[in-house]
Amino acid sequence: MILIDILATEAEEIYKSIQQEGKCEYCQKTFTRKEHLNNHMRQHSRDNLHCCNVCNKPFTRKEHLINHMSRCHTGDRPFTCDTCCMSVPLKSNLLFHQRSHSKDMERPFACGKCPKNFICKGHLVSHMRSHSGEKAHACTLCSKTFVERGNLKRHMKMNHPNAMMPPPPVCPHPQIPADVNFLLE
Repeated sequence: MILIDILATEAEEIYKSIQQEGKCEYCQKTFTRKEHLNNHMRQHSRDNLHCCNVCNKPFTRKEHLINHMSRCHTGDRPFTCDTCCMSVPLKSNLLFHQRSHSKDMERPFACGKCPKNFICKGHLVSHMRSHSGEKAHACTLCSKTFVERGNLKRHMKMNHPNAMMPPPPVCPHPQIPADVNFLLE
């Protein structure tokens, strides 16, 4: 029994040291491997990011960009929700979406200005723009502005169906060509 207590104490100390050594200084997220922490740190420094040349979404790893481009911009949406029939390009998108159907789903990200809570930090950040009044997405045809790009997209389809969507803001990081097939061979 004493040996088990000693091993448990040692394991706890090792775990604490890993947490301290592998902790992001910006967001406090912890990693068990130094390479994972280094890769994560690129998000904060914005160094060596790879950007999609279609939507300018930045990625810390080239493989993630290749996966994004091969699934998100082809129109292929093979994963369908059994509850509402919504289809999405990635299985991870489906799993995340399916959580929204659960009534007792945890919503840990709370808005400090109203009673709303969100299932992910990105949704809260997007929601906070509604309080700040920031409307970063503008229609180039009628100058109407929107908090979210998705709302601009819907506006364009309904009001200017033959017009092209304005491109997203330019990403200053290296881009991969739209045709990623040569990278997948």
